[in-house]
Amino acid sequence: MGAKDRFLDMSWTADGRAILISRFPRDPQLKGEQTWPSLWRVDARTGATEPLGLKLEGLRDLAVSPDGRHLSFTVGWTAREPWILENYLPTSRAADGTRR
Repeated sequence: MGAKDRFLDMSWTADGRAILISRFPRDPQLKGEQTWPSLWRVDARTGATEPLGLKLEGLRDLAVSPDGRHLSFTVGWTAREPWILENYLPTSRAADGTRR
């Protein structure tokens, strides 16, 4: 992640082990789709970052369902369009190691 990046939104994962962020690159040399926000995961313990392969214009308003199976967000700059993805995120684990 670059020093000029902004973060539009964030949400905890269902297992509480990571934070999902909408990363917005602010490099003036980037053009078009290169400037679109992308979804990243930040490990809450180590701070390690990982791109999750979702990049959409105006990606923000992240929310994860309590069971971790649904990710909702909005896209678009002038008008917000709601989206919900099911089973997009990796399976979360409870603190005792069981799957949710």
